[in-house]
Amino acid sequence: MPIPEKNKTYNYFDDGKISESRRYQVVIKDVIPFDAVRTGDIGAFRLWEKEVKTCDWLYAQKTDYFVVGECSDEVFNDAEPERMLFVRALDGGWFSIGFYSGRLDIDGVLLKTYSS
Repeated sequence: MPIPEKNKTYNYFDDGKISESRRYQVVIKDVIPFDAVRTGDIGAFRLWEKEVKTCDWLYAQKTDYFVVGECSDEVFNDAEPERMLFVRALDGGWFSIGFYSGRLDIDGVLLKTYSS
């Protein structure tokens, strides 16, 4: 699965449920190599470690990048856009960690799945 591109907008499916009612837009703000997060952003690294252990059926044991995205404030009714952190899923795709977890649709395949 390709790596998301910085400043590009992708579809995101809340909770990984592929349907129109769960589809939102995420703008990629940064793509950070794994080693930079492991040594720099300890909070993000620990969150990832916890999620991999807790949801071993979803997240890959290794991720090459941490992908930072923002979802518009209208989705979550917040004053600021919601920051999302995506890591590799078992199938090689991207799934966010934390409270607003969901699937990132890098190549448009997920969108085609429910559209067809």
